[in-house]
Amino acid sequence: KLVCARSMGAFGCVYCDHGEAFTVVDQDGEQPKEALLEHVSCSEAGEAATIQEQPHGLQTGDVVRFVDVGGMPALCAPDVTFEVTVLNRHTLQLGDTRAFGQYAGGGRLVQVKQPAKLHFRPLSEALSTQPLPLQEVVGVPLQHALTTHACFCAIDSLSPAPAPGSPDGAKALLEVVEREGRVAAVDLDAQLVAAFARGASGALSPVASFLGGVAAQEVLKACSGKFTPVQQLLYYEC
Repeated sequence: KLVCARSMGAFGCVYCDHGEAFTVVDQDGEQPKEALLEHVSCSEAGEAATIQEQPHGLQTGDVVRFVDVGGMPALCAPDVTFEVTVLNRHTLQLGDTRAFGQYAGGGRLVQVKQPAKLHFRPLSEALSTQPLPLQEVVGVPLQHALTTHACFCAIDSLSPAPAPGSPDGAKALLEVVEREGRVAAVDLDAQLVAAFARGASGALSPVASFLGGVAAQEVLKACSGKFTPVQQLLYYEC
């Protein structure tokens, strides 16, 4: 496994590689959802309805089990689970429930958290193959992430790094980015490249602290298998 972070001026990057087959045992860290039942139908297309005061809060594809359901003891067996289809905020479609008897009252449904298998690419492959394994960040345009990725890949080709505020350094970095062709011309933001070059030789403590915190969280995720990790490149700009 590999987790690394890099800070360059107002820009930063975190990269995660947890191996070819990484298991996330709990994707969000929240308590399993539960809801009291109003009815469970006994039919080929069985449905479960929760009481009006308590929406189930589930999504299609979630898995549930049942507890203390009157008249349907077989439904409450520990190994009996259902992948649900959401019909509305109170009703779930379960599938065939004809073998479980008639509902007599009470009971509750409990979400069963499902592990997720994730595949991570090695660093050399992640940097060179398409599509890039970019972690989407709300509010950050994809164009910015692609341009920042190209800048991080190209900056080490310049020695020394561009001097702070140097227009020549910005021009040199843009030439390398265009030559390497890691981002399509239509997605390349020349102003962002110039901003990256102006601060590439410096470090901002707040940016470094933020990236260190993100990287530390990713290490904990890698060790525990809890919470969904960054997949795989996360770019940040302030």
